[in-house]
Amino acid sequence: MSPSANRIKFLLLFLALVCCLQIANAQGLTGQISGILTDPNGAAVPDAKIEVTNEETARMVTVSSDSDGNFVVLQLLSGTYTLVITADGFKRFEQKGIILTANDRVAVRRIALEVGDVNQTVTITAEAALIQTNSAERAGLISQEQIQNIALKGRDYMGLVKLLPGVVDTANREAPGWNNLVGVTVNGSRSGTLNLTLDGVSSLDTGSQLGPYLAPGLDAIGEVKCC
Repeated sequence: MSPSANRIKFLLLFLALVCCLQIANAQGLTGQISGILTDPNGAAVPDAKIEVTNEETARMVTVSSDSDGNFVVLQLLSGTYTLVITADGFKRFEQKGIILTANDRVAVRRIALEVGDVNQTVTITAEAALIQTNSAERAGLISQEQIQNIALKGRDYMGLVKLLPGVVDTANREAPGWNNLVGVTVNGSRSGTLNLTLDGVSSLDTGSQLGPYLAPGLDAIGEVKCC
């Protein structure tokens, strides 16, 4: 299978397990990148042009910083992004390799733009791990690479969630099944309090609340996220 085919599946299919049915509406397929811009003296830089580009698909989203130097880029699909910032009187800023997973809210470190010509570029190629500060979400992620390389008994995708913190799975998963939420608890949750979403849309059988309407194969899953 070609790398491009893998990338397409990664963008098209997302599987998430959330702890409470009541918060299912807040779950989705897209995430956001935010930050704060200042000059060397710490003053806000308003009206700067912010470009965020998906390194795999080349899709670009452009926004501007507000009067306090803040910016938020919304509705971004999972992927690796490059952030480019330009403003009059400052050097062009570029940061590569910002990894965004489904429903992530990534806040980059405070960016102090350097005074200079916009034709000059300051490039950041490595940065410390980002800390989730924009929400109270506690989540774990299993990537497509892990899905492909982990030997999974029965090839039931629900067998992956036991690798995530706070998840207990007592089911004997000999083969993919429909009622595959049986035996799964997340952070001490009770049976019937879990929701399953596919591409950000609830896929739970609302009759039994014990499994999904659809049971995708492992080869069709881009990532598994539990929170």
